[in-house]
This record gives sequence, structure tokens and C-alpha cells, in this order.
Amino acid sequence: MYLAAGVPVIACNIPAFKFLEEFKAGILIDDYEPATIYNAVKSLEDNYDSLSENCYWAAAHFCFEKNAELFKDYLLSIG
Repeated sequence: MYLAAGVPVIACNIPAFKFLEEFKAGILIDDYEPATIYNAVKSLEDNYDSLSENCYWAAAHFCFEKNAELFKDYLLSIG
């Protein structure tokens, strides 16, 4: 996953990628027009350091080990 490597991404603006905005770890675009992509790349370049740092936070939030542990604890609590 790019986020775990600290690499911000450009993605289409769909609900599945809203977390990129929430974590400020990437740029969402509404269309694939050259100007839109250019502006997204430019924004990514201009804000790379902060976006990159935020990628680590997003990756930690979605970490498999962390979420698996929470799920295991839940299963043990109901079983």
C-alpha cells in the first residue's frame, strides 16, 4: 500500500476513497481531464511533505494487525 510507504495518491472522488481527504493523505479528482490531473499533481507536489506525513497516520489507522486484534477481542467478548 502506498500510504504505508508515505506516498500520497491521486484517486477518483468516490466514497471508498473519502478517507484520503479525511486523513489529508491524497488528492481526489472528479474527472480525468488533463487540466484536472495536472492541478492534482501540482497540489501534491506543493504539499508533498505534509501529505506524506499524513499517509503514515492513515496507514496506521487501517493497519491489519491493529484491526485484527480489535476483531479478535470482540469475538472473545461475545463468545
